[in-house]
Amino acid sequence: MMAAGDFGGTWNLETNDGNGNTIRSQLILREEGEALKGEIKAGDRSIPIEKVNVKGDTLTFPLQYGDQPLTISLTLKDGSLSGEWKNADGDTGLIKGK
Repeated sequence: MMAAGDFGGTWNLETNDGNGNTIRSQLILREEGEALKGEIKAGDRSIPIEKVNVKGDTLTFPLQYGDQPLTISLTLKDGSLSGEWKNADGDTGLIKGK
């Protein structure tokens, strides 16, 4: 079973937005006590992440991207992250990173 610390560090992510554009970002996670917190950096934007839930090899967290509330779900396997984002309308996109 993985612990929150297994996800700690900087991850280079790539995803597609709803229009098919590629978005590159960095997910930076750190342990604060028993909690996992961090931020996503994309270009000159930095979006804080505070409510990270870790269950087994998967982490999920809410993310406010502009006016879009998203839910991010990522699974750690063999040193890589993969998963998806989902918005309130049910739109989704794949995420991958190392």
